[in-house]
Amino acid sequence: MREDDRSWTHAGVSKIKGSGSRYVRIPDRVFREESILKPGFPVLWHYEKTVGVLIATRQELEEPNYEYSGESRNFRAGDSEYTCGIPKAFFDDFKGRGEPKMKPRAAEKIDLPRDGWLHFVFHDRMTEGSKKSCYVLTEDQFNQRFSDSDQLREIEQVPKFH
Repeated sequence: MREDDRSWTHAGVSKIKGSGSRYVRIPDRVFREESILKPGFPVLWHYEKTVGVLIATRQELEEPNYEYSGESRNFRAGDSEYTCGIPKAFFDDFKGRGEPKMKPRAAEKIDLPRDGWLHFVFHDRMTEGSKKSCYVLTEDQFNQRFSDSDQLREIEQVPKFH
């Protein structure tokens, strides 16, 4: 199946919140309809080497295509929202740990904006089988990949969480 032939779903757009610890609202479609993530269970973050983007899942994804990048243990309901912490190492202002200060290798490639928007997008093959996952794209990554896509033109209908 060619990438152009896939049926893409844009589950939602969420603003990154917080200052020290940052978090994001997980769109309902990601955990209610598709069961990609589950409240109360860790979110495993991987860097997809071929496409060069972040992936969120509940399962361990294997090399050589994926590089484990971190885990969020706090995906839960709160104030009628389902939020998830984002590992500090994913942000451009992360200083690293240890001596000398080291940033995880994959996290250097991720570099999320401190207060930007994240798009949760998946295609039909990502929700089949036992290893369900979704792409987590920055605004720039989303625009580069989907700006001309007929399937995602009606962005106003996609839930946007502030």
